[in-house]
Amino acid sequence: MAPTSSAEFVAALEDVLAVYARPVDPVRPLVCLDECTKQLTREVRAPQAAAPGRAARICFVASLRAQQPEEPRQAPVLDGSDISRELHERQVKLDALPQAERDLLQAAYVKAAEDPAVKAAAEKRQEAIDAFQAALRKSMVTADPSVEPLLDRMAPIAPQE
Repeated sequence: MAPTSSAEFVAALEDVLAVYARPVDPVRPLVCLDECTKQLTREVRAPQAAAPGRAARICFVASLRAQQPEEPRQAPVLDGSDISRELHERQVKLDALPQAERDLLQAAYVKAAEDPAVKAAAEKRQEAIDAFQAALRKSMVTADPSVEPLLDRMAPIAPQE
């Protein structure tokens, strides 16, 4: 049991466990249900017809197949938060390194940033970001023209020279 369980939760759990500990009573059989979504898919044994003094028996026990609840549909992450999260995780790992190792990585980064291939890739990356943002804006305005003034207000402020 999780150490964060409240006393109220523990008491309710004990009530449930007490039900399972009850003696067998043929007059009042105990039927316990799992609250998970399940579907009876097939019989595991041939059904037994009713007999004098006994009801018909059908066994589905082993054929229960958990049904996955439908996941709520979420909009794809387009705000860059996934990148921000990745950068934060990288920074946490970097901060955990000894200073000498951080300095070593920083020096390699500075040298790599001067590589023409890295510069070209960075330019392509920025062009892709700009194209993505333009396409997203256009699509949003097409989907709902009333958002255009909001997008205009949220546009980044151009740096002053």
